[in-house]
Amino acid sequence: MDVCVIQKQASAMGSGTRRVEGLSGPSGPMADVVVFPFSEVRSRIAQGKDVCEMLREYIGAIRQHLAALEDDIGKVDARAVREAFQLQLVSMNETLQRGLDQLSRTEKLLEDTLRSTHRCGSFRTEKRSRAHATGNADRG
Repeated sequence: MDVCVIQKQASAMGSGTRRVEGLSGPSGPMADVVVFPFSEVRSRIAQGKDVCEMLREYIGAIRQHLAALEDDIGKVDARAVREAFQLQLVSMNETLQRGLDQLSRTEKLLEDTLRSTHRCGSFRTEKRSRAHATGNADRG
């Protein structure tokens, strides 16, 4: 079932948690749906994108500090100690890169979701406008 259809059915019933037919899931052909107004959903998505950007900046700062640390580790005389630290730095950088990759995927999902909420909102507005134009305002 399309998200726009779910939202339309749920908004006709009011806000809050509702049972919506036609969804498959753990509860079978009916599922509980928490209905959020699309403006609230878009606001939460924007907050999520802001958090992703903040995390991206933090990771960048950590990588700069690791690079500085790597320079200092290069000055360690004990070869075994120096190599152990360098391996740890490599591992930390790989972990940070995986974090950046995950952030990129999360940001893309948030952007895709944001676009879909705009489409659903446009669909509802467009349908409502057509209903008003034809005199069937209570249908749209």
